[in-house]
Amino acid sequence: MPYSAAFLASVEASLAVELSLEARPMFGGAGLVHRGLLFGIVVGSSLYLRADAESEERFLRARCRPFADAPPETGLAFYEVPQDVLSEPAALREWARSAIAAAERAHRAQGPQ
Repeated sequence: MPYSAAFLASVEASLAVELSLEARPMFGGAGLVHRGLLFGIVVGSSLYLRADAESEERFLRARCRPFADAPPETGLAFYEVPQDVLSEPAALREWARSAIAAAERAHRAQGPQ
């Protein structure tokens, strides 16, 4: 599903206040990248953020839907951000920082390339 340009612009405006951010086209959606690390995906008018063993509980407690296109064996878990978080820029930045931390942990675990 293509992404909504207006929705992406809104997410970027909220996050760019504190984070360096690049939006890259990905399979009809947009990938959100911070310092070379993919931490979010925009599909339609939904934002999915990266989670790992340390951060997944937050998404599960909030009853967030997982991104269905990520096969479990990849170790990439993305969850849809709740509406109340999307409507509060400070909360969205907090959730995004958590997703960036998950991406950084995964990158460190891969070791030198």
